[in-house]
Amino acid sequence: MAARDSSAASALQNVPFFKNLDLDIAGELASRLVPRRFGAGQVIFHLGDPGGLLYIISRGKIKISYTTPDGQEVVLAILGPGDFFGELALLDDSPRSATAESLEPTETWTLHR
Repeated sequence: MAARDSSAASALQNVPFFKNLDLDIAGELASRLVPRRFGAGQVIFHLGDPGGLLYIISRGKIKISYTTPDGQEVVLAILGPGDFFGELALLDDSPRSATAESLEPTETWTLHR
């Protein structure tokens, strides 16, 4: 297995949806992961955007938040390597329920719905 495939497969094992997949199926799914990079302060998606990608963090930090009607930011989570977000996009066609923003240079693996 190539280093990229091994790294992608390891990333998938962090996501409970995929933890018990047959190795052949996990390998096929891992081959569909696409690496993405984000600069510090870059918005990955906004509340209300269409969902369609799962993100698995391999390096960096992500803030998940939303803004209340009166303009206050509510931080739901700070995520780091091994964490994942956007997983509901794999299950339904609903819009994003929060905003995701990189807090520092960040690398992720993404999986399209």
